[in-house]
Formats: sequence, C-alpha cells, structure tokens
Amino acid sequence: MIKHFCVFAFLFVFCLHPSAFAQTASITGTVTDSTGAVVPSAKISTQNKATNASRSTFTDGSGTYRITSLVPGIYGIAIEKPGFKAVEFSRVELTVDQVQSLDATLAPSSVVEKVTVTAPVAPVDLNDAQIGNIVKGQQIEDLPLILRDPYQLILLSPGAIQGNSILQGLSVNGSRERNNNFLLDGTDNNDAEIPGLNLPQPGLTSLNPDSVQEFRVITSSFLPEFGRNTGAVIDIISKHGTKNFHCDVYWFGRYDALGARDFFNHQVNAAGQVVPKDPYVRNTFGIAAGGPIRRDKTFWFANYDGERFVTTLTNTTTVPTQAFKSGNFTFDGVPIDVSMQNSPNNVNGLQFDPTIQKILALYPAPNGPSVDDVRGLLFFPSKSHSTGDNFSARIDHNFSHNETLTARYTFNRYEDPNFDHTDFLPGLGGTGTLQRKQNASVQLTSVIDPRLVNNLRLGANRINFPLNCQGLKVLDSTGLADPFGRGADLPMPGIAGFGCLLIVDRDSSKRFSGTYTIRDDVTWARGRHTFKFGVETHDVYSNSTNDFLSRPTVDFSNFSNFGGAPAFQSQPGMPVNCNLSPQSVDCNATLQNMVWSLFGVVGSETQAQFFDKRGNRTPDDLRGFRQKEFAAFSRTLLRSYLT
Repeated sequence: MIKHFCVFAFLFVFCLHPSAFAQTASITGTVTDSTGAVVPSAKISTQNKATNASRSTFTDGSGTYRITSLVPGIYGIAIEKPGFKAVEFSRVELTVDQVQSLDATLAPSSVVEKVTVTAPVAPVDLNDAQIGNIVKGQQIEDLPLILRDPYQLILLSPGAIQGNSILQGLSVNGSRERNNNFLLDGTDNNDAEIPGLNLPQPGLTSLNPDSVQEFRVITSSFLPEFGRNTGAVIDIISKHGTKNFHCDVYWFGRYDALGARDFFNHQVNAAGQVVPKDPYVRNTFGIAAGGPIRRDKTFWFANYDGERFVTTLTNTTTVPTQAFKSGNFTFDGVPIDVSMQNSPNNVNGLQFDPTIQKILALYPAPNGPSVDDVRGLLFFPSKSHSTGDNFSARIDHNFSHNETLTARYTFNRYEDPNFDHTDFLPGLGGTGTLQRKQNASVQLTSVIDPRLVNNLRLGANRINFPLNCQGLKVLDSTGLADPFGRGADLPMPGIAGFGCLLIVDRDSSKRFSGTYTIRDDVTWARGRHTFKFGVETHDVYSNSTNDFLSRPTVDFSNFSNFGGAPAFQSQPGMPVNCNLSPQSVDCNATLQNMVWSLFGVVGSETQAQFFDKRGNRTPDDLRGFRQKEFAAFSRTLLRSYLT
C-alpha cells in the first residue's frame, strides 16, 4: 500500500507541468457582423461569477471560437472588437460535461458601446448526440430526499429504474445494474468488486446534497472518453469555495411519535396489553462552509454530515411449541411420544441429544398464529442502530488565468450491528458492518494556448467493507467447532435455522479493495474543428475474503434424504407405505425431519475449506487480486458551413 501511494505522489509531482483534467464545460460559437459576414480576431472573455476566474481567446479566420475546461457555474461572457458594439451575456450557466453553443452578432459602431444580454441563455449543445439530463444543486436541495442521497435522483432520468436483484442498484435502458459508470469530480467512483451494489448508495463514496454542485446522467450515445461501461454515466461535481464566505448549519429529524404503528406491531403481552410501538428515531445534522483563502486565488469548501438512526422492526420467525420440545405432542389428532428411549413411538430407541436441547431452549414459545400443531410464529423486535459520519473537503487554487489546481478528499463511515434485520431470534444471526470508504482526486487544468488545453487527473478510491454475524458467542457455544474455532450452523428442519445461515454460513467477511487512476487528455481547437484525445490507466487491487460456507453446516433431514427413514411411527410395529397413504402422519416429511433433529442424528455435514498453494489449510480465502487497465481515446469534431 505504501508503494502505491509513493508512486501516486511521484507521478503527481512529475506531471505537475502544464497538464490537467477536470469534469468541466466548454463554450463555442461563431461571431458575425450585421451582414452575416464572419468577424475574425474578436476577443471572447469569460469570468466565473463565483470566483472571478477569467479566461479569454480570439476568433479565428472563420469567426469561430472555443473555450474548453471551464469549471461548471455561472459566467459572464463578453465578445468585443474595435469598431463594433461589444456584446455581453451577463448570466450563462455552464453545467458538467456541457458544450454550450453561443453565437453573437456584432453591430458596427464608431463609439464605444456595449449590448448587455440579461435573458438566460438556452442550454443548446450542438456538438454531440449524448442523451441525458442535468440535476443542479438547487434542485438537489429543494427536493425531499429522505436519505439525503443525490444518487436517488438518477431515477428521474428517462429509462432509469430501481433494480430488483440482490444488488438493489440502478438499471438504465434495460442494462445490468453492474454496467453503470460512477464518477466523482471525474475520479473513478466504482466498486471494483461488486459494481452496482446499492449499500448504502450505488457509487462507492457519496456526497450529501449540501456538498454537491450538480451531476449529470448520460444514458445513451456516450462520447469516446466515457467508454468504460454500457449502462449510464453518472458524473457528480462537488461544491467549491467562492469569493464570499458562506456557512450552513442544518438538522433534520423524524420520530415515531409522528408516524403510524407497524401493521405487525400489535402483539399482546402476557398481561393482555398491546406491546409498545416500535421506536423510530432519525437525526441528520451537519455543517457546510466555504470561502476564499487568498482573494481571487485560493478557495476552500468543507462539509460534515452526521446521521444517527435508531429503529426497531417487527421480525417474524418460525419456532417449535413447548410440547414438541418435550417430545410428547399431538399432531393432526394423533398422539406422538418420543421423549424417552422406550417411548411407544420412538421406533429407533434413541435418546434426546443434549446439544439440540440446549439450542432449542433458546427458541421462545410462539406468540403468533400456529403454523401447525408443533410450530407457531414468533413476532419479535429487531433492533438497528446505525451511525453515519461523512466528510468532504476541497481546495481550488488559481496559479494564473491559465493554470488551475483542484484537490478533494471524501470520507464515508457507516456502522450498524443489524442493518439488514437478518436476526432469526432476538440478538442472534443479525448482519453487522463497519464500512469506511474514501475517494481522493487531484486535478490540474492548464491552458497552454487559448486553443490548446491539457488536462491531468490523479485519483484514488478504496473501500473497507466487513460483514459480521451477530451473536457468535452464543452460536459457537454448542461445542461443534472446527479447528479455527468456527461453530456449526444447523438448518433446523421446519423452524428457523440456527446459526449464520443468512450471510451464507460464515462468521464474517471483509472487502478491502480500491482503484488508482491516472488520466491525461488534450483538447485542440483548430479553425472550425476540435480534436480531443487522451489516455487513462487503472491499477485495481482486492485484498478481500468471501469465506462462503466456511462454517460447518449440519443437516438432519434424514427422512427426506434417505428414502423415508422414519424417526417415529404413530402405530408401533406397523410401518406405513407412504405411496399408498401419503396423508398419514407418518408420511409428513417436515415432522419426521423435525423429530430426527431432536435425536441429533446427522445425515450430512458440509463445509468449504481453503488451502494455500502448498496444500496447507488456511482460515479464509484471501484473494490478493491485482489488475492493470489501460484505455485510450480520440475524438474529432469537424464542422463546415454551407453558404
């Protein structure tokens, strides 16, 4: 890891000379006079209203101009030439990845005059056929986002839907959820291992509405520089500091006192009273501030966003009755007694397994409707307490009108001991996590010549995403441990399984992966034509484990797996032919398998085991994956006019 960061720093210092990359905008157009003739050598000047950063260029012999690599924002644009009235557009809004067409007609004048256009300029892009939409910062702040996640607004784009797979990601125009390309200030923001996973957001790291300037969703006809994926391109731009100091402090709250009771949260306790309503408390708070460090030179912006969410859902699970646990019960009116070795229905003369009795003692009695005569539903509160801490900071520095540096760092932290409410009994089997995600980028934009701009971007992202099975101390207390101390999972027939079954039979897993990115591109405007080309490299790594099925799994379904081998007979000495009497109690596969589990008779045991290349058994399946990616692109925009 130290090696990667050293290489990253070396390349940044080495490449700091005129080159850059940013998720930026451009303006282009043609300047003519009142007769329709083109006006060469007219000066076009732009000034960012927020930072006073300015750029300028001149029209060529064909009267055309192009200014690239402008930071998205509000601009004033002036077009002037001696002998003509100057034209000023006082408010032109440029958005991410936009090419704004802006033509002007200059009227002859012998005195210095200026025509000011105050009406908004229509966002017309005649330079490409990309299909998508822009979501601006004010829209993000005005729309009610319960999770304060700007990625939710992707669903406003035509063709975008919420996926229904296990990823719960975003699908655009029918593409797979894994096929989207997420960018954050132009830096790769994709999950290298499970792209499209919406937990807690689709992109690897996320900004909240108070730190997002805007984002663009491109759904079709991508330009060559966006050639990584076949789904959508989601490009988020973070807020930056301005020439004036701004500070926002905010807090949002939602509470169960202002909401309705859960439909399933109406259980009656032993005293005949309705149980209390499940709690729901969500507090979101933070501060966003930014301003100048050095007038018209250096600007800063920072945001902290915290979330504390406490809730309880009503989970439902299937548990055995007390009569079944005792081995003396009635099923469909037929009495069954297998409680002792010499009990009349204990056809195999087996005794109860003490480990199984210890496990069944952890199952409470049903408090809901009966499933059948030996099982019922248990409604119980499933508690969750999530904590989120998110921080983002950005610095923008103008070395000159032609050299701009941007650096940003984003950190997301999310913790919840039971985020998915997978517990099968109170405090057992829940899935916990403590996620830490980071994204950093350094972008340098250099105007070598008014018509030649070189862009450089260095980026890095990383994720530390563990999953942990809750209640391991109890689950591993059965004494059925492997050499690494992992207890056994028991998928108990007919009732809720005992163990970490819902996270695929493992104590835990870890995801530790990331991507380092270097990208450089050049935009060259020559006459009416524009050329753009660049290269990009990705260094992807994964030091993750899955550990699927690493806990031993013990199965008791002997009646189902071994040709109808009975654990009991309702009429001793008179076996039932289940082909002739399938409705007989003796032919109920669920009941027979449940009784086999009382005796602890194991039909099969499975476990995934891991070995290194020398044949030595290891506790996990550490990947140690490395991959290098390289891409290059070129794009040419040729324009001609018919007269």
